[in-house]
Amino acid sequence: MWIIRFSLGGKRKLVVIPLCCIVLFALFLKILPFPELEAFQDRSYGTVICDRNGNVLRVLPADDGVKREWASLNESPPGAIKIFIRAEDRRFYFHAGVDIFSVAGSFLRNRKAGRTVSGASTITMQLARLIRSHGGGFSGKAREAWDALRIEAKLSKKEILELWLNNIPFGSNIEGLPAITRSRFGRFVNQLDETRSALLAVIPRRPGLYDPAVNPDAAVLAALVLSERCGLGLNERELREAADETSGAFFSPMDPRTPFLAPHFTERLAGDFRISQSPVHGTKGKLTTTLDLSLQRFAEEQLSLELSRVSRNRVSNGAILAIENETGAVRVYVGSASWFDETISGIIVGIRFRGQPG
Repeated sequence: MWIIRFSLGGKRKLVVIPLCCIVLFALFLKILPFPELEAFQDRSYGTVICDRNGNVLRVLPADDGVKREWASLNESPPGAIKIFIRAEDRRFYFHAGVDIFSVAGSFLRNRKAGRTVSGASTITMQLARLIRSHGGGFSGKAREAWDALRIEAKLSKKEILELWLNNIPFGSNIEGLPAITRSRFGRFVNQLDETRSALLAVIPRRPGLYDPAVNPDAAVLAALVLSERCGLGLNERELREAADETSGAFFSPMDPRTPFLAPHFTERLAGDFRISQSPVHGTKGKLTTTLDLSLQRFAEEQLSLELSRVSRNRVSNGAILAIENETGAVRVYVGSASWFDETISGIIVGIRFRGQPG
C-alpha cells in the first residue's frame, strides 16, 4: 500500500511541478514591464470624417502620415478574419506565441531545400516584430520569439488579433486591414467579403508583387492558391472582377478609395484639431459631423450655375454657408467654387472673409 501511494505521488510530482513552473513563468511575463507594447497600443490612427448620415467625406492620416485606420474585431467580418488567420497562422488559437510544430516543419523544409523557403512566424511573432523591429538573424528571431511570449502573457488572443489586423504593413504607406480595404475597394472593413479578403490577405507576403492594384494577375493567382488551401472555393472570374476594382487613377476627390468631399469644411476641422492639439488623430473610429452631403452637393451645383449666369459681371467665385436655425448645426459649407481652381484662389475659404455689403 505504501509503495502504491509513493508511486502515485511521484507521478503527481511529474505533472504538478512543470505546471507550477509554467504558471510562475507566465505570471513573471505578465508583470514584466513591456513599455514598447504600451507605446504601440497608444499609437496614432487616422480619423474618418463623415457627414451626418455616415457618408465618408475625408480620411485624415495618422500623425506619422501613414494611412492607418482602426476597426474593432467585431467590425471585421468573421470570414475575412478566418482567411487572414489561415493565411498566416492556422494554429493561432493553439499556441502561446511560438508554434513549435511550425518551427520544426520550417526547419526541415529549409534544410531539404538548402535555403530559406518558408518561415515559422506566428501572428504574435509578426506583431512582436512590428512592436520591436530587428535586423534578422538568429538573435533577432530569438528576441522576436521572446517578445511574442511576453505579448501572449499580457494580451488575450482577441486583443492580439485586433492589434495585428489594424497594423499589418501592406506597402504603399498603408497599414492595417481597414485602411487597405478603403484604399483598394473604397469600402469600410465590415463590407469586406471573402473574395476581396483573399486578394488582400496575400499582399503582406510580397506587397510589390501581390498588390492587385499593381499586379492583378499575380494577385489573382496567389489568391487562388490561398483559396484552395483554405477550402474557400473562390473562382478566378470573381477574383479578377474584384481585382479590377482596384485599378484606375487614384486621388480623385469623388473616388471612395480616396474621398476628398466638402474640402473646405474638412480642412477647417483638421486645422482646428491641429491648433487645439485635439486627440482626434489618435482616436479609434469615425468623426460624425453635422454636414449633409446631399445638401452640400446641391449647394455646389447651385453655386456653379449662379456663377455661370453672372460671369459677364466679372464674378468668378462665391461661397455658401447653411446653418440649421434650431440647433446651429452646419449643414452646408462651400468655401469656394472649386478647391482645385488656382485661378480663383479656390483653396481660400470665402465664408471666413468679411466683404462689403451689397
